[in-house]
Amino acid sequence: SFSGEMGQPVKIDREMLTDENKTLWDLGFEKNSFNQFVSDMISVNRSLPDVRWPECKNIRYENLPQVSVVIPFLNESFSVLVRTVHSILNRSPPELLKEIVLADDASQMEHLGKPLDDYMANFPKVSIERLKKRQGLVQSRILGFNHTTAPVVIFMDSHCEVTNGWLEPLLDRIKRDYRTVVSAIFDDIDAIDFGYTICDQSETVVFTWDLMYDWTITDSKNRIEPIKTATLTGGFIGVSRKFFTEIGMFDEGFLIWGAENLELAFKAWMCHGKVEMIPCSRVGHVWRNGNLPYDVPTQDYRGRNSLRLAEVWLDEYKEFVYQYYGKDHKTIDIGDISSRKAIKEKLKCRSFEWYIKEIAPKTFIPSRCHAWGSVRLSVGYIVQK
Repeated sequence: SFSGEMGQPVKIDREMLTDENKTLWDLGFEKNSFNQFVSDMISVNRSLPDVRWPECKNIRYENLPQVSVVIPFLNESFSVLVRTVHSILNRSPPELLKEIVLADDASQMEHLGKPLDDYMANFPKVSIERLKKRQGLVQSRILGFNHTTAPVVIFMDSHCEVTNGWLEPLLDRIKRDYRTVVSAIFDDIDAIDFGYTICDQSETVVFTWDLMYDWTITDSKNRIEPIKTATLTGGFIGVSRKFFTEIGMFDEGFLIWGAENLELAFKAWMCHGKVEMIPCSRVGHVWRNGNLPYDVPTQDYRGRNSLRLAEVWLDEYKEFVYQYYGKDHKTIDIGDISSRKAIKEKLKCRSFEWYIKEIAPKTFIPSRCHAWGSVRLSVGYIVQK
């Protein structure tokens, strides 16, 4: 089938296309780092299988809070963005879904202007908020959050598809403890054929000392129980409005994107909350086939964000982040962090030492090695007489 229904892949041999369609195929990859040509062939209302574990389908939830969903986007493919919205509208109980806020980071593509406005005007629960100039993912999320009203907010990437039953288990965990930050389990939507592939093992998220995230397999014995995770990816984050506000939301001093997911997870754990992956909530995500398709600023925004995070939350462990950036860390302007430190003090947050011991005990600690630092290869010459 070439429909993509029920998450089936759309298999097309590029070499069999006309020259005109080959050009569209290549242009779609160039603009998106995924196959827009195939995405545009698939219904924005496509069906997906119910991929939950059988045990998840028998759970009944009561008295759940309402949710607002914030979807930041920048020059996103129309079909992928609209399919994300439709999947949420179609597979969320109407009484629980308060609104969807699309937060535009000053996109320049024509289809994301009036055509998107006109399309979304058909859906009363969907609104579009726009930054006048590009400020990045973090500021887009903050813009979206400031236009939400529900007691729970979910931040989701603009290239996702939610599945049956995705929402209720997330809201249930937050209802039980408002200081719980949650994430769904990511399944894979293939960047070339848009086939939906189930992730058949539970994974959690850890961090590395360049302040990026990485996946690790969990040893959970019960496949439907919430899983404690040290940190989060940036693609999907659910949090109560109350706790998100208490811990200072996202750091408004962060630029463009990067480290905001770690910052939120670190301070959630350290400031008396918790972070969980919820196996009964399944969301498909398109992992781009290559680098980001849009231009990024020349300034070291990731360095700024990482060093800003390290200075506020990592205590003496910030030295390992300095090692990663080398001498450059002294030249990167991280801005004023006094307000961020004040949050840590006000909430009497735990130390990063506590976080390492209690939440991320398997973290590689460089100082425990016999030697650590950079390695350089020196090349010499031996002259044989």
